[in-house]
Amino acid sequence: MNYAQIVDLALGYADRQDSEVTSRVDSFLRVAESRINRTLMTLDMSSRVKTVMDSATEFYTLPTNYSVMRAIKVIDNTNSASRVTLLQVNPEQMANLVNNGETQFPCYTVISGAIQVQPFYDNTHSLEIDYFQTLPPLSSSITTNWLSDSNPDAYVFGLLVEINSFVKDAEASALWDGRFQQAMSEITLNDAKSTWSGTSLTTFAG
Repeated sequence: MNYAQIVDLALGYADRQDSEVTSRVDSFLRVAESRINRTLMTLDMSSRVKTVMDSATEFYTLPTNYSVMRAIKVIDNTNSASRVTLLQVNPEQMANLVNNGETQFPCYTVISGAIQVQPFYDNTHSLEIDYFQTLPPLSSSITTNWLSDSNPDAYVFGLLVEINSFVKDAEASALWDGRFQQAMSEITLNDAKSTWSGTSLTTFAG
């Protein structure tokens, strides 16, 4: 379903066509999408980017659609098989490591919208980031995304929670919130099944 269809269906369920509600639909969608971004971490939301590193650069900007880190590696561009997985530390630990000159082991932390990496790597290396991305927000100009295509009910239910909360119908809001949470759980369960449903790894002697 696209943006217009989702909005139309949600307004029909809520039986609200007044401008007080319809003028705020995009704001309701942003709130619903915020809940979805905090709840879902599925394969459809996974992404990967590579950035060429620089020996004078310690901080690398996070992708604009970044939500949660999955893994981060440093790749030797002269030998793609050479990959170093960076260990995560918190900002305080990173500060202590830098202040004490203990930056010999590869590590990273996320701070102020950037990835801080130690030690420094030159431009023969790339930083590869695997992460969960946020949903492309639905609007009249961006009319679909992967969730609206595959699970439009999640959008409809999430939108109805916000509409009914706004008009102060607590009973209806609770009803649709239950449907929304069920949809989130089912999407997560289905993603887990898709991820782990293949043939088990087999070890061969030899």
